[in-house]
Amino acid sequence: MPALVVIDAGASCFQGLGRYGAQRYGIAPGGAMDPMALAEANALTGQPAGAAAIEIGLLPVRLRVEDGSVRIALSGADRQVYCDDRQVPLGTTHIARSGEIISIRGTRGGQYSYLSVQGGFHGRDGAADPQTGNSSDPASPRTWVLRNGDRISLKSATTGQPENRLRLLRRGSTPIRVVLGPQLDYFSQDALQSFLATRWNVADRGASPRLQ
Repeated sequence: MPALVVIDAGASCFQGLGRYGAQRYGIAPGGAMDPMALAEANALTGQPAGAAAIEIGLLPVRLRVEDGSVRIALSGADRQVYCDDRQVPLGTTHIARSGEIISIRGTRGGQYSYLSVQGGFHGRDGAADPQTGNSSDPASPRTWVLRNGDRISLKSATTGQPENRLRLLRRGSTPIRVVLGPQLDYFSQDALQSFLATRWNVADRGASPRLQ
């Protein structure tokens, strides 16, 4: 069975769409920071939209393919991806072969990217889930942080079929969902209406959005 061995984990973990329906018990849903990019990567490899994939933050990540080939796809933040010296474009599947190093560079725009594989991930070898006692499963709702040296088992890639390509969603103007909190009474109706009626530009620098 092929596997991915983590050489440099960067800031990466497994994420699906999270666990919903338990907020009344104080359990946050969690899940992927960019659900659309997660769904895009999974669509390319034939996985369910919410299937667990490797969520990659700002830092570079390197993985080595062992014991067989695997079909991969990456979506999300703009960054360069290589299998050895071959560049792999975003939004396209690619077969990575045994012995090759998948190098995912730091972001050039955006923050989160998602690496999906054909057939899905089958867990970290030798690891146990402390919540269930079962073998660690990246499809479970809990966050599974990658570590250097992890060996993640996979299914073999199906050869002889054309690679999939996806026209990736370009982020642009879109409504921002606002949840009014318990401090709503601290603000006047005029201030609230002004806030909701203002056009905002959400930036990746600084803690606050800025007026557009």
